[in-house]
Amino acid sequence: MAECHRLVALAETRDRQLMVGQSQRYFPGYKELKQRIDTGSLGQIHHARTDAIYNLREYAEPPHWFYERDKAGGGSIINVGTHKIDLLRYFLGDAVRVTAYGKTTAPEFGDTENYSVALVEFENGAIADLLMAHSAPRAPYNEMFWLFGEDGVAHCLPDEGEMREVIPRVGNERQEFQDIDLTVDLPSDDPFINEIFHFADCIETGSEPTSSGRDNLKTMAIVFALYRSLNMDGKSIDVDEVYREGKNDEV
Repeated sequence: MAECHRLVALAETRDRQLMVGQSQRYFPGYKELKQRIDTGSLGQIHHARTDAIYNLREYAEPPHWFYERDKAGGGSIINVGTHKIDLLRYFLGDAVRVTAYGKTTAPEFGDTENYSVALVEFENGAIADLLMAHSAPRAPYNEMFWLFGEDGVAHCLPDEGEMREVIPRVGNERQEFQDIDLTVDLPSDDPFINEIFHFADCIETGSEPTSSGRDNLKTMAIVFALYRSLNMDGKSIDVDEVYREGKNDEV
């Protein structure tokens, strides 16, 4: 965590823009969902649920640095989970406490967790659960996201191009999901292209990126807190404490 603080401090000292490649913030569907949360159309968000399910062997065969903790930093949490953790922060704000469990099911993953689950509690009272997998042999989708609000529910399968919502829910009457109409104005449907355009614009205008290095210190604090919980058999960990420790060590 200290290294993350040092990198941010170095960029500021040298007056450089530092942006983290949290590409999911620039996906049109998630950008639309962020707008709906900010305008309150879903009401107060009580719960979020998200999956990041991949088979690492399809992308990189061992030996590869993905399979080595010293090079990758960990397994499923820091690799496929980080983007969903950041997306949770983007939607719900900063976290206060986390709990994590994980396991290693095959020798090629060494001491990295190829299956993990996490619980995250946010400052606004929302709670979230995450499933992160590095070696699922088959799944109907790679990524999924639920948001449960007081006045509506959203369900997203970005790989399938599916963004749906129920809003509002009237009494006990069952409502059907409707496709979410995109009103956001972005350069492309491709989140990677959008984030590059955003970074270029921030360099030209001097404005802070949406996923700036300083902002993402709080995302990395959640990641580091999850690993501390994982290494302490699921003990609940204070996220701000991990953040402060990293900042103090940076000096």
